[in-house]
Amino acid sequence: EDGIRDVAVTGVQTCALPISVTRDVKMAFLSPRRTIDAFIHAHELPGEAWGPWRSCNLPAITYSIDEIVKAMEKLAGPEPVGRIDWIPDPVIQKIVATWPGTVGWEKAKKLGFKADINIEEIIKAFIDEDMVKAT
Repeated sequence: EDGIRDVAVTGVQTCALPISVTRDVKMAFLSPRRTIDAFIHAHELPGEAWGPWRSCNLPAITYSIDEIVKAMEKLAGPEPVGRIDWIPDPVIQKIVATWPGTVGWEKAKKLGFKADINIEEIIKAFIDEDMVKAT
């Protein structure tokens, strides 16, 4: 969840950050940087490269919420992670459970779209680029 990355790492929020899903929930991620790259790449592809369907799933990496928090702690330290308040909400958990944790992106790969290397890359870019802009 972006709330984990945005609030806990920046330290802007001083109270607890509630996370409404369990730690084992897996989600597919594509960083803002790679998303923008994908839009540019899609625009630059010739129409015939797409074939009859001019759509595809963008490449993504899959991590559990727990794996994201551990990566954040590795890069930002224990203090921001200590602000996370795990309060699973059964209604939200049920909704999120319907989201795909992985997506097929074979067509995107063939068309030259790129995924992030790992979750650490996404978090580090946020710390290095977005936090600098916020200060």
